[in-house]
Amino acid sequence: MSMNYTDQELLRLCTRLLEPHMGDDLREVWVDQAFWDAADSRLHTQLDLKGSPLVCCNRLVKTLLLYGCLKPGQHALAELLQVVRDNRGLQIADQFNPVIMHLNDKCAGRPAPPTAPSAVSPPATPTQTVDTPLAQQSAAVFVSYSHDDADFARGLITALNAAGHACWIDNEKLKVGDRWSESIARGIRQSYAFLVVCTRHALESRYVKAEIRWAVDNDKLIIPLLLEDVTRDDAFFDLKPHQGVAFFNQPHAAAIRRLIAELPPPQIALPEGETPTLRPPTSRRAFELAYMDRLRFQDFQLERYTALGGDFQQAQRQMAAPAWVKQEFEHHPYMRGDERGMERETRRFEDAATELQTIKRAVVLG
Repeated sequence: MSMNYTDQELLRLCTRLLEPHMGDDLREVWVDQAFWDAADSRLHTQLDLKGSPLVCCNRLVKTLLLYGCLKPGQHALAELLQVVRDNRGLQIADQFNPVIMHLNDKCAGRPAPPTAPSAVSPPATPTQTVDTPLAQQSAAVFVSYSHDDADFARGLITALNAAGHACWIDNEKLKVGDRWSESIARGIRQSYAFLVVCTRHALESRYVKAEIRWAVDNDKLIIPLLLEDVTRDDAFFDLKPHQGVAFFNQPHAAAIRRLIAELPPPQIALPEGETPTLRPPTSRRAFELAYMDRLRFQDFQLERYTALGGDFQQAQRQMAAPAWVKQEFEHHPYMRGDERGMERETRRFEDAATELQTIKRAVVLG
């Protein structure tokens, strides 16, 4: 009988088991031996093996836990553990065997995934939202839309899931608070494609506009989905450089086929640097960095400002040219008493979340 583990326990335990055996020269060996002839070729072409042994193992274990079963009775993570166990000898077998048995038991009785060369396994978490726990989030296609187009968005996600793509979608009706901003910003960063459902109403939405600008700022693959011909509208300006798929002048099924052909293959690993932990940040430093990143995303949603005199002002919507407000920060190095009066170079920057990671200690004022 196998032992029972939670996913959090499996992440910690398997990371600890694999870390001593994950030197730079062996990572690719273990992955190739485990998944070279797997029906889903993503398992030996898309796994991210960069980073220190601890970082690499944590990312690898999480990705394989999310991926799940290779076939009935065979879990993807168990396959990797077996390869390492068989190559490293009997001295580690007693530690590895209970975990392997537990993982394979999770796959007992599961239907086999498709075996056709062109088929892909369904995503572990087909639809991800603000409420999806971090431990269950994976690389996904982000779908930006107006809630007036919710029926189209639901049908789109069903089609993308059938093609093996996980989808991230904002289904919140009340779009306020830090939790919403952080989740949307993270969802776009973790995506490998950004789809925006384009209607005149959608392109006037402040939230759709903010999501588009955040995707542009993070260099995402952006594909406009044209439900109406809005390509000559002023609101389409930010999307003009990106190749879209028209739904208004061809059958829906044909447009879906075209879209799926334009997308990258379904991804199973998060972008580099985006592997979430199983717990939210708990250190003061982590909270500060999360706060600064949230400010960057909220930067794109500004519709009001406070004048220097303190009176609340509403930004004018009808302007000859669009106003663009960017947050700007300045770093003033700390000076000790004996350094007072000396000139020290100050630096200005906009990406505070990234910049603060290079500064050992900082006080944020403003």
